[in-house]
Amino acid sequence: MAEHPELFNLNDDRGGGSYLVLDRARYHSEVVKNLHARNICAIVELEEIAVKTTNAFNEQYNIWISDGHIRKGPRAHITTCFPATF
Repeated sequence: MAEHPELFNLNDDRGGGSYLVLDRARYHSEVVKNLHARNICAIVELEEIAVKTTNAFNEQYNIWISDGHIRKGPRAHITTCFPATF
């Protein structure tokens, strides 16, 4: 949000910084770019972000609620895949 405030409606918060996302595709893309900058392998898979640091497993996160707001915290974690699926 600090790097790309234009992606969010900061006047529409469901609570705790769960702002309305104005461009879901770009939001997902920017999150993946930030993960890559931290040497974490990540891709966008439909509505989820898949991340891994090893081929032993990957984690799936859904960081976007269907009403268009950010999903944060432990509720964003969807599943763990053994072995990694990508």
